Amino acid sequence: MEIISDYSLKYDFIKSITIDSKFDMPLIEGRYGYLCNIGFDFLTKYCKSNNVDWEYMGLIDADTLVNNYYFHTLIKRMNIDYELGITSGIIYNKIKESYYIEKSLDYLPSGSGRLIRKKCFNDIKGYEITPSPDSASIIKAILRGWKTKKYFDIASIQLRETSSKEGLWNGYVFLGVGRYYYRTHPVILLLNVLQLVFSSKSFYTLAFLKGYVIGYLTNKPRTNDKEIIYYYKYIRPREIILFIKNFIRNIVNI
Repeated sequence: MEIISDYSLKYDFIKSITIDSKFDMPLIEGRYGYLCNIGFDFLTKYCKSNNVDWEYMGLIDADTLVNNYYFHTLIKRMNIDYELGITSGIIYNKIKESYYIEKSLDYLPSGSGRLIRKKCFNDIKGYEITPSPDSASIIKAILRGWKTKKYFDIASIQLRETSSKEGLWNGYVFLGVGRYYYRTHPVILLLNVLQLVFSSKSFYTLAFLKGYVIGYLTNKPRTNDKEIIYYYKYIRPREIILFIKNFIRNIVNI
């Protein structure tokens, strides 16, 4: 905060805001989405009151590094295709002195280092106060006809692994609870487990399952959002089946 405050004194285009020091919303209850919305709300109100015309909203976490042209390059890509609603580059996680690419499908922009088109942002009505608001925003965008994309030739560096702020074990417990919250299809849940089992993070499979079981046994609240439920129940399974078919086809062609 001191760094941001110092720069805001030097440059008029940098603004800083703070929240109550007593604020202590748990991550699982939607802390990230709540904090993002504070920033989004400040930006939109500031631009409106100061007659600032804007087209895109960028979001970057404090543990993420980008070069000087990162967002500029994303803007150029989005200016070419006006159906793009949310984009990002890829993320390399820095672990000790090595860098590892964070793998995910190309239509799933990263949470940090993402760019959101104003019209898309208005369509999805900002971030929801949920365990994974960045994921929910992608679903909302897709269901409203927007394209979402991750560019593999644009990179950022994350100085710690995703979901590791409170330790990787707790991070994977949180992911498991999130799957419960979103009423994830059993097939997708099974694939998530298998993906973990056969990865370098196999140790955290138990943490992931623990999170899901905790949600189930303690009867934690689950989303009632019909769009989210529809996506995870019908669309996501079809996407995964298509991905597997293409993967097998590529192997056969090789």
